[in-house]
Amino acid sequence: MTACLDRNQQWFASRGGNAVSSVTDLHLGVEVAVGVDTHVHTHTAAIVDAVTGGRLATIEVPATEAGYTELVDFVADRVEGRTRMWAIEGTASHGANLTRYLHADGHYVVEMDRPQRAPRRHGAKTDAIDAVRAAREALARERNNLPKVDGHRHAVATLLTVRRSAVKAASNARRQLHGLIVSAPEQVQRRFDDHTPLQRVKTAARLRIRKDTPMESAITIQVLRNLARRISDLHAEIDSYDKQITDVLTDWCPQLLDEPGIGPITGAVILSAYSHPGRIHSEGGFAMLAGTAPIPACQRRVKSDPFSTSEN
Repeated sequence: MTACLDRNQQWFASRGGNAVSSVTDLHLGVEVAVGVDTHVHTHTAAIVDAVTGGRLATIEVPATEAGYTELVDFVADRVEGRTRMWAIEGTASHGANLTRYLHADGHYVVEMDRPQRAPRRHGAKTDAIDAVRAAREALARERNNLPKVDGHRHAVATLLTVRRSAVKAASNARRQLHGLIVSAPEQVQRRFDDHTPLQRVKTAARLRIRKDTPMESAITIQVLRNLARRISDLHAEIDSYDKQITDVLTDWCPQLLDEPGIGPITGAVILSAYSHPGRIHSEGGFAMLAGTAPIPACQRRVKSDPFSTSEN
């Protein structure tokens, strides 16, 4: 993202603007903001004057490369020669491909939070209104966030997402296995006496149904065996994700893995959340990101929980 920041600075300078020294200052030379309300199939954009806050034009385009080209050409025709920034909602979801397209074309893009959607009443809420709101909010903010970067960070974030779901599924399956063993018929339950959780999985995977096995026990054995095999498959899947994450981190930031107490998963979470220089603005911002920001006593839901854990 440092390279992206440099590109934005060069872009401003090439249009007569002054070089900027930080992410905070990037939007100070902007003359026009383009707010974009993103959706699965279409994007709605609004061009807003930075001085008056007035809406200059709006357009709706398909969420395709051809639509992105049409949008950029539409904006260029109406604000030719004026420095501009793009304020995009959902830069990591519906607006991800538009963000990539604009970055590749050398545009300055900032990330806007998607607001709570109020119910539509008599047409009082439209995508164009949301796009105007995004542009005006970007102009009003003292500091705007840059979108998270692609490349290594995106690869790590993707792996962490699917790994998290696999870990959750494996935990659920282990709890189901334990519950079924507890309530299983005695002749089945005895096979798991004095077993550790790992031994239970291995034993359940080897269970067999005999011809003289009662129906209740046979169905229990079948379900236990299926759960055990599911758990084993999920553990193998998790191990493959761990290896891939380790490989990416070794190529991206190997020195981080040399720090005491930081393994591949912890390192991946840190780098994925940090993303790029300038994302964390202060010690307070880092504390909030790390889930260690203190909560005033009057705002705590639980007296024994003095820190905010709403972030990474």
